[in-house]
Amino acid sequence: MLLDKEKPENELMVFANAFAKYQRDNPFRRVLNKNIPLVLLLKTIRLLNNNNIGISKKEIPLFLCWRNDIAESLYVEIKKIRKKYGFSPSNEIILETCYKMLE
Repeated sequence: MLLDKEKPENELMVFANAFAKYQRDNPFRRVLNKNIPLVLLLKTIRLLNNNNIGISKKEIPLFLCWRNDIAESLYVEIKKIRKKYGFSPSNEIILETCYKMLE
């Protein structure tokens, strides 16, 4: 599909399919996080949209550092950060939160 010059949209489909199936825990890498980032992102956005609130670009690193697929607990963590620092926390706050999640 990647080499089909007549249908360049196939390239996007191949990469979208690969990203949708990407999992942090795979046999070629040793990581502590056992989540599927895209699925976790979609579930958390759905929870946030129940309150007519979306996701901030600065909150994306939280999805990559989260250890499991439990969107509800990530939703609670995002709500805590927003309550304490507002809807636009600094990069340092997000970095510090990610470090705490990874330890």
